[in-house]
Amino acid sequence: MPKCWGHRGASADYPENTLASFESAARAGVHGIESDVHITSDDYILMFHDPELGRTTIGGSGSINTQPYKGNIENLVTSKKPEQKIPTFRETIAWLNKPENQHLEFNIDVKPNNDPTRLFTLMHEVLSSQPDWETTLAPRIILGLWHPKFIAPALTILPQVQRCFIGIDIYLAQRPAFWDSMHAYSIAFPMLASSEGQKFRERCRKEGKKVYTWTCNSQEQWAMAAKWELDVVMTDTPIPYMLERAKVFQLKKPIVPRDPWFMWKSLWYYPFVGWLARQLVWRRLERFGGPIAPYLGIKI
Repeated sequence: MPKCWGHRGASADYPENTLASFESAARAGVHGIESDVHITSDDYILMFHDPELGRTTIGGSGSINTQPYKGNIENLVTSKKPEQKIPTFRETIAWLNKPENQHLEFNIDVKPNNDPTRLFTLMHEVLSSQPDWETTLAPRIILGLWHPKFIAPALTILPQVQRCFIGIDIYLAQRPAFWDSMHAYSIAFPMLASSEGQKFRERCRKEGKKVYTWTCNSQEQWAMAAKWELDVVMTDTPIPYMLERAKVFQLKKPIVPRDPWFMWKSLWYYPFVGWLARQLVWRRLERFGGPIAPYLGIKI
């Protein structure tokens, strides 16, 4: 079975993107953690999914990038129990670099509303403050990039770390800007189930590119990810996944979907829905990150 990354940690059990969630996933035996980043007005990088504070905090509201961390966001706690503080990137990297966590990979989902140069410069400052960071830490960091505007700054400012495409658009993933500069491709699970997804998986395997998928919380998805020989599965439920994975290795038998018809029961696997989702995500990427088309033919 593929390796397991905790999606925002063990986010089914703990508040997402918190140190408690990361710790729970790590103790479950995962191979990596996936998280997200935004920058505050006073240049703190926070581990947080949404650009705004309201959904997951008590009393928080408004955009992260317009508010300071000191004296403001640092006092917020999560609405999901047990209440947790919002961790900074610096705190998270310190946790990741503890001796017991130095086997973990760390996939950083870079949201398109971030400023590439500002974000990667701040990241470099934090990463380079760790001892022997280029040999012990950098190889475990994977920048997840949705928008091609981040590629050149990542190569310039953080060439020591790995890069992966994140998205649902296999066409965009294979444009020269992304194909020539990414180590891996993190694709929404339903998109890999299509005929286009099968061709993409085969091309990646042939050309030595890794394939990750998200967010897989069912036994059926885990089984198909194993059948497709994917490299990483991201899940909100790492404990059940790791138990299933251990059972597969113990019995030495391939995992089989409990419900072989599960894809027929969800609209996400139907071509029109996939097409519509791609259009919506493309528009959202351009709304937050600017035009994509100028980058499509560029080799970076």
